[in-house]
Amino acid sequence: MVLVNYLGGIEVAGGKMKSITGWDEPNIGATNSSGFNGFPAGTYIPWLDKVRFVGILGCWWTSVPANNDEALDFILNHQAAYVYTGNLQKRIGSSVRCIKD
Repeated sequence: MVLVNYLGGIEVAGGKMKSITGWDEPNIGATNSSGFNGFPAGTYIPWLDKVRFVGILGCWWTSVPANNDEALDFILNHQAAYVYTGNLQKRIGSSVRCIKD
């Protein structure tokens, strides 16, 4: 949330975090002005044994656990400049971005 808040909040931070290439059209709000260079790698769905939503969503784990089975995830969407947050099951595969402290 520190990065999202620094970039202006959930309404605009997603566009500042998205790569300007690699996303399905429309890639709304994408400027990559933060240098995060978020790509839409989708998410791994274990019960389907497939990666889904490539080109549409970029999903990143946070270090914030919601409970034993879930953790907070940030999601970028090709159709919005928003950063969506939600609790996802830990068995679902999202991307990881390490940040130097």
